[in-house]
Amino acid sequence: VVPAGEHPHQIVFADPRHVFVPCLGIDAVAHYTWDEAAGSLTPFAAQPRLRVPYGAGPRHVALVHGHPYH
Repeated sequence: VVPAGEHPHQIVFADPRHVFVPCLGIDAVAHYTWDEAAGSLTPFAAQPRLRVPYGAGPRHVALVHGHPYH
């Protein structure tokens, strides 16, 4: 569950376990791990949010094959 005010716009699976969610309201891209057995998302411990410049309001994420994302 994404807290109120974050305004998620998309969910992108980078691989079967890592999920990115651009959040317009907090100028960040949230990074979660997906537990398929439990059907749940957990904030990625090493870096739960990727901040973007104030006012950028990310709405979409595009990943480039072969580039690391964490």
